[in-house]
Order: sequence, then structure tokens, then C-alpha cells
Amino acid sequence: MAIRILILGLGRFGSALATSLAARGAEVVAVDNDMAHVEAIQDLVAHAVQADVTDVEALRSIEASRCDAAVVAIGEDFQANVLCVAALKELAAPRIVSRAHDA
Repeated sequence: MAIRILILGLGRFGSALATSLAARGAEVVAVDNDMAHVEAIQDLVAHAVQADVTDVEALRSIEASRCDAAVVAIGEDFQANVLCVAALKELAAPRIVSRAHDA
């Protein structure tokens, strides 16, 4: 059974990480609030979903707690990054890695 990785945020870093992990055999669930980002990656990963990653119920609906790891790759919006990490912690995601960028 492949490792299941949740990638939240599909900008340059998130999409590159998602495609790299998928190419190495991981089951990647890629999520972004921008449908254009989701459509750009949907054929390269196991699942691509448009959702508000700061919303606990949205993360619950994609079974975030069932992933082996979650990578928060929301680089430009620090507040959204923190809210996403808090939502993942509330859902008891087993491993959370967060990457942020402050301009």
C-alpha cells in the first residue's frame, strides 16, 4: 500500500512536491482553493481537489486525518498557513509539515 500524502497549496512548491512524490509512487491528495491549480495537476496525482484548506469541515471531507503526512505549502498567505495547520491539528493529522514564506 502506497504512502498517502496530503499537499495543501499548489503553487510552485506544492505542485512540484506533489508531482515528485506521485512519480515516486506515493498516493498524493493535492488540494488548493484555486481551480486552475487543481486542474493543472489533476492528471499527475491520485486525487486533486478544490477546497478551502483553512476549513476544518473541508479537510474532514477529504479525510485529512487518514493521510500519513500533510504538507502545508501555502507560502504567501501566512495567516492561511497557520489556520490550515490548526485545522489539521484539530483533525489529529498524524504528521504535519508546514512551509511558509514571509515577504
